[in-house]
Amino acid sequence: MYANDIILTGNHVEEITHIVALLYSEFCIKNLGDLTYFLGFEVAHNLHGLNLNKKNIYTLDLFHDIGMLNFSLALTPMA
Repeated sequence: MYANDIILTGNHVEEITHIVALLYSEFCIKNLGDLTYFLGFEVAHNLHGLNLNKKNIYTLDLFHDIGMLNFSLALTPMA
């Protein structure tokens, strides 16, 4: 079986650590650390939990990489 991503979260670090250990014992997995992006959401950690932000950061990064941040918008007529 192959899974792309699994997110474990909760208030009890000990329980999460236990679950991760069980997964390691049964499957070949790797821990990618604290969640920062998932399915297009930016994840910010704070004292109260997690904030999810759906800015188009990926799109802005892509435009930056290909040098299109300074391009002007063009009107496209639509019916």
